[in-house]
Amino acid sequence: MNTGQKELLEKVLNKESVFRKNPEKENSEAVLKNISEKNGLGFSEIEDAEKRLQRFSSFLKKAFPDTGDGIIESELKSAFEFGNKVLGLKNNFYIKCDNSLPVAGSIKARGGIYEILKFAESLALDNNLITETSDYSVFAADEMHKMLSGYHVAVGST
Repeated sequence: MNTGQKELLEKVLNKESVFRKNPEKENSEAVLKNISEKNGLGFSEIEDAEKRLQRFSSFLKKAFPDTGDGIIESELKSAFEFGNKVLGLKNNFYIKCDNSLPVAGSIKARGGIYEILKFAESLALDNNLITETSDYSVFAADEMHKMLSGYHVAVGST
């Protein structure tokens, strides 16, 4: 363990606020290029996924009102008392509440929901029931339900 690591560990053990920049961190552009070269994934696929989730927001809002705006996001809650009394922190402490994600209930399930939405979108596009500029709330309509009910999907996770 080098001197810098020892100093960092001492701060953590003393419950002091710390910031550590990973010296081995790669430039995100280089990482995305590497991913893209290895398996054909890159920033455009990330943007495509974001756009797909935005397109489905009108459906999710209609089918699952607890999402509010139709986006499956979890709350970031202040846990100052916990941070202060239990951890002895002087600064605020926050908890990302992925355990209460609307519809999904967990961050892992959100990925499965995305895969189902992507599959449903491709079926609807292939059957000329939508275009990418359609109002995706049509996924709640009887015609869409009838077409999609002919398929069975299983999603698994660790």
